[in-house]
Amino acid sequence: MSGLTISLSALERGEHEVDLTVQEEDLRPEGAKTLGIGPVRIHGKVEVVEPRYVFIGTLAGVYLRQCDRCLTETEVPFKFDVIWSFEQGAASEFVEAVSEYGERDRAEDDSETVFFDGSEIDLTYPAWEELVLLAPSKTLCNEDCAGLCPHCGANLNTTSCSCPREESLEEFGNSGLSGLANLFPDLDPKRSKE
Repeated sequence: MSGLTISLSALERGEHEVDLTVQEEDLRPEGAKTLGIGPVRIHGKVEVVEPRYVFIGTLAGVYLRQCDRCLTETEVPFKFDVIWSFEQGAASEFVEAVSEYGERDRAEDDSETVFFDGSEIDLTYPAWEELVLLAPSKTLCNEDCAGLCPHCGANLNTTSCSCPREESLEEFGNSGLSGLANLFPDLDPKRSKE
């Protein structure tokens, strides 16, 4: 039994403390793409709230990413408060119970419930899901990151370059909608009126 699985017998007193640090490979499901995270600390407690078991705690660690502007390796710290609900039985049993007894009270939302069989609760799946869903979509080494020079590729945070700062659209292959200026020359403020 790893630290990520909790035996129901450990919950006989009503709650169980969890404080462990795990590596990404201990959380990542087989075949899943790597997330690029450092060690993750899972801290909290599992309580019995009949008929469920509820984990209340935090996930803390760092996402290891490249800055989207300058491509330097950077760490993005995180600390998430989490509440996970576990219920014994298969999800299909829940669906049958709802259809048999009618619609359940909306305050009792079971969409976030993790169903399990056996005598152990496994924190691996909800921890991985939380880390995937809350991963940053954009990463910056700092808010004032200057990025890379589009001409020579120099990191403008650490060095300066002598490349011209004015960029013409023709210089780059992808000019977006610049061809519209040729269709409507009267509307282009940069063209001289002849």
